[in-house]
Parts: sequence; structure tokens; C-alpha cells
Amino acid sequence: MKKLKKFLLTFGFLAPLTTLPIISAACDNKKEETPKEDEELNKIKSEHSALKTKIDTLISSISEKEKSKKDLQKLLDDTTKKIADLEKQINKLEQKSQGKNEKPLGDEPIVSPQDPTISEEKTEEAKNSYEGVQNDANSFSSSDLSDPKYSEIKQTFDKEVEEAKKILEEAQTEENYKKAKEAIEAAKTKAQKAVEEAKIKEKTEEAKNSYEGVQNDANSFSSSDLSDPKYSEIKQTFDKEVEEAKKILEEAQTEENYKKAKEAIEAAKTKAQKAVEEAKIKEKTEEAKNSYEGVQNDANSFSSSDLSDPKYSEIKQTFDKEVEEAKKILEEAQTEENYKKAKEAIEAAKTKAQKAVEEAKIKEKTEEAKNSYEGVQNDANSFSSSDLSDPKYSEIKQTFDKEVEEAKKLLEEAQTEENYKKAKEAIEAAKTKAQDNLLKEKVKSLKINDLQFDTYGGNRAIYFEITGDKEIINFFTSDKKSSGVIIHNSANTEKPQDTIYFDREPNLFTIEESKIIIHANLSHKPNLNYSISKIQLFKNDKKYDLNLDGKTLKFNTSDDQNKYPTKDAE
Repeated sequence: MKKLKKFLLTFGFLAPLTTLPIISAACDNKKEETPKEDEELNKIKSEHSALKTKIDTLISSISEKEKSKKDLQKLLDDTTKKIADLEKQINKLEQKSQGKNEKPLGDEPIVSPQDPTISEEKTEEAKNSYEGVQNDANSFSSSDLSDPKYSEIKQTFDKEVEEAKKILEEAQTEENYKKAKEAIEAAKTKAQKAVEEAKIKEKTEEAKNSYEGVQNDANSFSSSDLSDPKYSEIKQTFDKEVEEAKKILEEAQTEENYKKAKEAIEAAKTKAQKAVEEAKIKEKTEEAKNSYEGVQNDANSFSSSDLSDPKYSEIKQTFDKEVEEAKKILEEAQTEENYKKAKEAIEAAKTKAQKAVEEAKIKEKTEEAKNSYEGVQNDANSFSSSDLSDPKYSEIKQTFDKEVEEAKKLLEEAQTEENYKKAKEAIEAAKTKAQDNLLKEKVKSLKINDLQFDTYGGNRAIYFEITGDKEIINFFTSDKKSSGVIIHNSANTEKPQDTIYFDREPNLFTIEESKIIIHANLSHKPNLNYSISKIQLFKNDKKYDLNLDGKTLKFNTSDDQNKYPTKDAE
């Protein structure tokens, strides 16, 4: 209660509250002269009691700091007015009953707000408030104004604070503390405003620089990224929107307007970039579509031509199905990605089909090569068992059979077309070699008979017959392109060995059953002795030696005899 009373005494407008106990006591001491006066006095006491309760509530609310000063002042004003009215009524009643000797209520002395005790307290409070503001000013100066860019503001503020301090040099009164405090607060408000303006200016400059950067970027974007004629419409719209953004600054070049203009340009650029991106997507989608359609057409052609053979029907059926599946991708959305997916799916299907066709062809060719090989192998077996069955050909047969077995081993690695061909060729080569060796053996069975020398019309010629197996005779005479050579020794010439060719058709002029009659012209001079040591037949670029039974055939070109018997070799 002491603190509350001190509080009430401090604020002068609460002084009327001190009269309430006096009023209450006065009301209790009154004499009731008449029932009417008693009734009136009781009524006043009741009203007075209600006011007292109201004041108690007010004091409680003040102690709990639940009411504002304004509400309190209004309530006190109303209470003071009612107390004054009550005092007048009580005084009237007392004057009626006792005369005018007693001192009227309301004249009791009330402690004045200007009491020295109260004045000292207020001065102390003003000082404390001032010092708080001063400390706050020092903190504000050393922190909020520490940035060099606020140096001028700081200098002014510090100067004004010092000026405020000088007020207290005159007298450290409540009023001076208040004045000094208000001066510092005003200086701070002014400095804060200056800082705020500086910040606004700074932010405006930043916003301007940011705006100009965006504007320059927009100019570059327009002149480069939108330079392609296909973006002309986008460029026109973008440039127009940039110009509209610039007009914002014609109203006022504030931070907000710079930001608005910047944001407008950025929005225009974003919109243009999106439009460009959409145009590119559309263009790429069109390219992807064209590419897809090309692949699709190629697939149709591939199906109708490359896969038209009935043997590829299964491959064709699978391929056509996969192409149809690829087309379904575009039913979802005809985007660049889907066109690419569909294209790739068709290409993959074609690659797969081509591989299947290739494998089918390889299989087919391998089968053909296998059949061909088996035919050659069967022929080789027949050749070995029949043509080489004679024991006198056993060596040829042994070599041939061995080479055929070596050829078969090629298929042990892999039964491929290539290996079947290699094996076949190896067997064919072995057979050709065996046939050649067999022929050479058979040629040795041919005999030379009836060797004659003749002169006619100055020409010299020899005649002889080749007899033997009809098959061998036919081998050399069937195409009339066989030829031969007679190798002889001549002691009377510069050439110890000479060759007589009978490679012209007239020389091979008579073909009888199992017989060849040879007529070969001689170009040597007369009276020469001939010793024939070898006779060879040519066929298919190969030479075959005739069997002379180890004899040497001799004659002299000067002899008039038309026939010369052969002589045994020495």
C-alpha cells in the first residue's frame, strides 16, 4: 500500500482519491434528525460505498498494470466529479442539522504534487530516463552509425547529442533532463531518418544497377538469341514488353520502380525464352517426326521386299508386329521423345529382322555347302572304292584317302558354310591330284608302234602310232587340242638335243580305235642320225611321258628306207 500511495501521490490527477476516507468518516458521524434526512443520508452513503469499491478496484487494476493511463484518467475524472457532488450534498445536510459551525467536507488539505519529496523523485526519474536515452544514443552512434558511409550522419548526430548535454550544465532539473532527453531523441530520430534515406538511396542505386544489368542482358538476348528470323514474332513481343517496362521509370526512379521494371523485363525474358524453347521443341519434334516417317517408310519397304520370300514369313510376321507396337508409342503423345522412341523401336526391329534373315541365309548357305560337300565326299568315296581299287594304284589310293580324312577334320572345328566349302575344296583337290596321278600311271600303258621316216617333196617327216586304252586315247584326242614333243639327240648338229612339236591339228591327223597316228615334220638337214629318247604328250598344261620300254629309237634322215625298226638302248 505504501508503494501504491507513493504512486498516487506522484501523479497529481489521483489526489482526489485521498478524500475518500474523510468522506466515509464524515458520513458515519452524521446525526439522523428526521426519517427523510436519514433516508437521504443512507442513499448517499450507499452511493459513496459503491464509489469506494470502484476506487478499490481501480487501485487493484493499477497495481496489476491492467489499465492504461488514459482509462484511469477518465475514471478518476468521473469519480472526482461525483465526490464533489457528494460533498456538497453532505455539507447541506450537516448545515441543516448542526448549523454552519463545522468545516465543510472537501476542505481537508491534500498533499500537493509539488511537494519537495515528489519533485526530487520526479527529477531522479527524469535523470534515469535521460541517462537511458543517452546510453541508447551512444550505442546507436557506435553501432548503427559505425559504417563509414554514415560518417556525415554520425558527425551531425554526435554534435547534436553534445548540444543536448549542455542543457544540463545550466541546471540538472527535471525539466532540463526532459529537454536534454527530448533533444537526444529528436537527434536520434533525425539520424535514423537520415540513415533510412541513405539506405533508400543505396538500395535505389543497387536496384538501378541491377535493373541496368537486366536491361543490358535483355538487349543482348534480343540481338543474339532472338536474331534468327524464325523467332521474329517472339522478338517483336519481347522488345515491346521491354519498352513497356522502361516506362515504369518515367513516373519515378525509385527502388520499387526499378525493381518493378527489372522484374517486368525478367518476366518478359522468361516468357520469350519459354517461347523459344517451345519453338525449338516444335522444330525438333518436326525433325524427329520426319526422321521417324523415313524409318517407317523404309520399314514398310523392307517388309514388302526383303521379307517377301515365304521362307522369311515368320521373321516378317514378328517384324510387322514390332513395327505396329512402335507406332502405338505415338498414340500417347506426338512428342520429339516419342518420335525418337518409335523410330528407335522400328530400327531395332529391322536390325533384329535383318540379323534373323542373315542367320537364315547363313543357315541356308551352310545347308547348301553341306549338301555340296556331302556330294563331293560321296563321289570321293566312290572314286576311291572304284577308280583306285586296282592294287597297282594302291599308293595313289592311300594318299587320296588320307587327304580326304584331313579335309573332314575341318568340320570338327565348326560346321560352317566356310568350313564345308574348305573341306569340299580339299577333297576336290585331293581327287584332282589322285586323278592326275592315276592318268600318269595309265599313260605309261600306252605303246609307240610303227615308227617311220619319210621324205616327200624335200620334206622330212616321221610317223608313229600310239596305241592303248581307249579311255586314255580319248582323253588326249576328244578336244583336238592335245600336243606333244619328241626329244632327240643329234650328233651332227650344234644342238645335242632338239625338240619336235606336233601342236598343230594336221599333225594329229588320224584317230582310230585305240590308236593315235602322229605325223611330225623334221626341219633338219639330210644325213643326220637321230636318237629319240623321250616322247611327251601335253594336255591341260600338264606333261605326260609315253613309255618307250627303256628303248632308244634311232634313224638317219638320208636313208631311203621308209620304215626303221627300233633298236634296243645300249
